[in-house]
Amino acid sequence: MIKDSYKTKLSPKEVDAVSEKILTWTFKTRANKKDIIRLRISVEEALLSFLDRYGEGLDVTVSYIVRLDTYIVELSCAAEPFHPFAKDDIHTDDWSNEILCSMGQKAIYRYKDGNNRLIFSIPKKRYNSEIFLVVAILLAVAFGVMGSYIPEVVKDTITAYGLDLISTVFLHMLGIFSGLVIFFSLVNGMCGMGSVSDFSKVGRSIITRYIVLAFAGGSVLTFLATFFFRFEWGGGVNGNSVLDQIKEIILSIFPSNPISPFLEGDMLQIIFLAVLAGILLLTLGERVGGIRRFIGQGNDFITKGVGIVCKFLPVFIFSSFLSMFWSMGFGVFKTLWKPIVVTLVLGMAIPLFKLLEVSIRFRKSPFVMIRSLSKTLLVSFVTASSIIAYPVAREELTEKLGIEKQFVEFAFPVGINMYTASYMLVYLSTVLYLAEQSRTPVSVIWIVLAGFFSIVFAIATPTVSGGTLICIGIMLNNLKLPAAGLALAGSLTIVLDFYLTGIRNFSRALDIYITAKKFGKVNEAVLPNKKG
Repeated sequence: MIKDSYKTKLSPKEVDAVSEKILTWTFKTRANKKDIIRLRISVEEALLSFLDRYGEGLDVTVSYIVRLDTYIVELSCAAEPFHPFAKDDIHTDDWSNEILCSMGQKAIYRYKDGNNRLIFSIPKKRYNSEIFLVVAILLAVAFGVMGSYIPEVVKDTITAYGLDLISTVFLHMLGIFSGLVIFFSLVNGMCGMGSVSDFSKVGRSIITRYIVLAFAGGSVLTFLATFFFRFEWGGGVNGNSVLDQIKEIILSIFPSNPISPFLEGDMLQIIFLAVLAGILLLTLGERVGGIRRFIGQGNDFITKGVGIVCKFLPVFIFSSFLSMFWSMGFGVFKTLWKPIVVTLVLGMAIPLFKLLEVSIRFRKSPFVMIRSLSKTLLVSFVTASSIIAYPVAREELTEKLGIEKQFVEFAFPVGINMYTASYMLVYLSTVLYLAEQSRTPVSVIWIVLAGFFSIVFAIATPTVSGGTLICIGIMLNNLKLPAAGLALAGSLTIVLDFYLTGIRNFSRALDIYITAKKFGKVNEAVLPNKKG
């Protein structure tokens, strides 16, 4: 909602007045002080550019808007089209700009009904959601220990009418969005990739590289991961023969109508519909621009809904864990080390391979590369957030590795959604572990489906706390694994999220360097080749 607005005649003095007005608006907010400073500087730059273009006396309206988790400042002026930051936007495309804007790193420019509009946003300072999840688990452990002193009839009553009720309601709320969030995320991603790849040869190369890495790397990781687990071989998703399974899977991809996949939660059909819709939208281009905008807005709407539901994730984790402790005891965690070790080992192989590639192809010392990206690695490990790590990564990629700033601002945000080879491991190791523990019969087809779902969901995961839990719940349902494993899956994502975010951001930075070298976007004087 609009909290305040300020109308003025543009002049050098009024540029300072607007900056002070923004400081007044944001002084007592829950925004990071550095973000506020960056916002004021960006607004001042935009107004000075308008001043140079149109001269003094232009009517400018400055609006201050507050949404659930974002502070927004919007500049509006009636004049001929002019993007004040276009000169810095060499690699402009709607998708990466939207991502950067949502991160508070760039303004969105629009021209409509004769008005230039610049929209600046900065996020509210967020509390680390992982801390609340850890606290929920610790509380569940504490009450679980106390369970030995509570009569069984009391525990059964609390479990049936309290803990299980909370867990069921939460899962049903997530179920409202589960199919839609995957559909909108995939279609929106395909439309975004289309706008990037259509923009330039650089865009096509980056998108192609990310897609190939996601599926080729995911396939290799799926193959290697199977050697760490002991399965009940000979069955499948439905226990049929291999040929019957192949036939059934092929037939099950194609829905009889566009509604039933969402009602039944058939993820293969939802993915098929999403890919089909994405191809049609890309083929028709601007003729269906309204539908593409609706898809983007729908994706934002669904993601926001998931985010609201997932604010209660700590309550679900507490209820699920306490119920599990009281019914099964603490022995359920004795073998939980296995998926953790598998993810740690295979996840480390990804950056090591990238470091080897950089060392062989470009004669760069692996130790120098690690030192050059050390802050990115550290911030990612500590915060488990690509958004928080982005300013640090941008600084190191430009100042320590010599990559053009515009190239980094284009490639990094695209990779936030597309660079998933490491993060798919948390999905894969979880379902393989649960299949082993539940003795679910599996086959080669089942393993292939598990790997495929892991890759696709890693790309389509909602960027909210608890988004991984939605995807894992969908996988459990489609792979016929017990739903009780969702609580264990939640603990795995909490433990591994920090590590995988660090691995992903570091590996993505190395890939950006590789691609930048290919297109001559690196200042070689910044990081010379190693001798010899």
